[in-house]
Amino acid sequence: MTDETQTLRVRNNFHRYFPEPHEGVVKEVYDFEVTEPLVMVCHETPNSYTRNRWQLTRPLGGRYKVKFEGGYIRHYFVEAPAGMYTDLASVPKAVWSVVGPIGPHLHASIYHDFLFMAWTDRPDAVARKRDFRFANMVFDAAMRASNTPRRWLILKSVETFGWGIFKSKDYTLSERLKAWEKDLPK
Repeated sequence: MTDETQTLRVRNNFHRYFPEPHEGVVKEVYDFEVTEPLVMVCHETPNSYTRNRWQLTRPLGGRYKVKFEGGYIRHYFVEAPAGMYTDLASVPKAVWSVVGPIGPHLHASIYHDFLFMAWTDRPDAVARKRDFRFANMVFDAAMRASNTPRRWLILKSVETFGWGIFKSKDYTLSERLKAWEKDLPK
């Protein structure tokens, strides 16, 4: 088993820094660690694109390891960019008594939201099940790292209902970021 220390960055130009998030068959995503503090602002009125009020004012970074079929391991870094809007955790109000939009899963939810948008900047911009699964594996690793209660329930909900949202993106992340930058506090 080899342990490659190459770090790939996921940023605004997703495909340039991270052309293929998994070059082989991913067996496991683990050892997730938040590397940047979560700093956000809540706007008075929702953003016209997303209808969300919460916006990252600083990048939110994290690192993790990916184990591939064949045993090799790569280290990755993901960075949800400053300017990104989020609805925190996408949890319907009807189930807030079980799992709310804020909790130990908050960071994981924001990374997951970013990965749900990032594939739209790929040159082919085609939603692929493997990208959806990979985003969910990163989400699960981040929730494990934060000791999220009911992690299995949150993950199964995303796996069951998230594909429709994932594949229906009709914009690119670059377009969104340009629109969002104007909302960042000066």
